[in-house]
Amino acid sequence: MITKIPETKNGYLLEGDATNEEFQAVVKSRPSIRCIIVNAFEKRRFRSSLWSKNILTINNNVPDHQFYINTVH
Repeated sequence: MITKIPETKNGYLLEGDATNEEFQAVVKSRPSIRCIIVNAFEKRRFRSSLWSKNILTINNNVPDHQFYINTVH
């Protein structure tokens, strides 16, 4: 399951049973994604080769099982 982190604007929590379909729904709900920010541990969950450009940004200050979406306004 992927849930929004309530105290953040762009943060999401990845639970162990998160599916690709849930991730795609989150991505489609956020137009104009500039990058997805994850730590090095979580990077393995994301296959950046599926996108036309590398949109993953590594920031090891992001806790495990979380990611943040940065969009263009």
